[in-house]
Amino acid sequence: MPDIELRDLTIKYGATAAVSGVSLDVLDREYCVLLGPSGCGKTSILRAIAGFAALAAGAIRIGGRDVTRLYPGDRDVAMIFQDYALYPHMTVRGNFAFPLQAMRLGRAEQEQRIREVAQLLRMEDLLDRYPRELSGGQQQRVAVGRALVRRCPVLLLDEPLGNLDAKLRVETRASLKRIQRDLAVTAVHVTHDQVEALALADRIVVMEQGEIRQIGSPEQVYERPDNLFVAQFVGTPAMNVLPCRLQQEGERWLLVGAGFHVPVEHRRSRLCSTPWSTAAPPNDRRAAKPDGPPWRSSDLATSPGCVPPPLANYRDRAILLGIRAEHVRLAPEPGPDYFPAQVYVTEPQGSEVIVDMQVGGEIVRARGDKEEWAFAAQGQTEVHAAFPFPRAHLFDPDTHRRIEV
Repeated sequence: MPDIELRDLTIKYGATAAVSGVSLDVLDREYCVLLGPSGCGKTSILRAIAGFAALAAGAIRIGGRDVTRLYPGDRDVAMIFQDYALYPHMTVRGNFAFPLQAMRLGRAEQEQRIREVAQLLRMEDLLDRYPRELSGGQQQRVAVGRALVRRCPVLLLDEPLGNLDAKLRVETRASLKRIQRDLAVTAVHVTHDQVEALALADRIVVMEQGEIRQIGSPEQVYERPDNLFVAQFVGTPAMNVLPCRLQQEGERWLLVGAGFHVPVEHRRSRLCSTPWSTAAPPNDRRAAKPDGPPWRSSDLATSPGCVPPPLANYRDRAILLGIRAEHVRLAPEPGPDYFPAQVYVTEPQGSEVIVDMQVGGEIVRARGDKEEWAFAAQGQTEVHAAFPFPRAHLFDPDTHRRIEV
């Protein structure tokens, strides 16, 4: 059962719609991350769940209860703000105790909860310090503790790691996930940092211009982006996207662009007896060979003279080819289906190196092992690159939707 249900949410600021008809189910005990650029509406959704943003339309249910018109204090949610919003005149203990005093709990119950949260956050020795005496990471833990001490079933996090340096951000990410698992709470986390989203989320909700572009696990969003926006927003470096056309050269079908070509690979089957088949693909278990048995694993070899059926409509038409930097192959010498590329600049990244190179007038970024690519990292101006088709992502240039192959 969903713990948080959003139905057709529309949020407006004046005449501007920050969120347009968003529907989303956040499952019980799930860590859900709303990811997108600034101004996409993710924080507005979080504030609406908390009760701080009014809805122009739509409904919100938490734990099966309609909270659309409820006052924020009656929704049984806790929120962690980006700037922490700690009380500077109170110690850590005082910050923890403040929401408990508002709940009118007895002193013994307050002390027990404070002790439990301090132990969970490993802050037992810091309870008598003031916020000004704490590091950024410690202040962040105080903000988390002040939210957790209420024992709300829903935890809302508004870019809580944005003020931390890189080292603290990595450490705190692990702490947040451990705390959420240990307390078995439902968490909704807002961020524009896709690395943070991939590290924390059970599911990622990618947003753009007030609408949801894709919902899925980190692996699904990264490996099979639904559209061009998701493909280029998620991943570091951003996915390379190059225009090309699908053409036939002899028995081979190629994706041909300015300065590169990619052989199209396909599963071997009787569907490939003609170059352009609209029959069911070979991984369709309802399909069968003439002698009756379904398709077998032996049918998964590549075959010349055919293309995957979804590509049939793109013959001699434009296609956008996407390839992630870590999937680009480099070699110092020419090889089959490798093409020349001019090294533009190299960026050492510890054990890896990012190579920016020019291919047909476009800059393509590749990432690989620094030792294996020493020929490029040491200043060789011309290398040879390849885009393996199984790692490629294809998009329609008009709709920007993914072409499944």
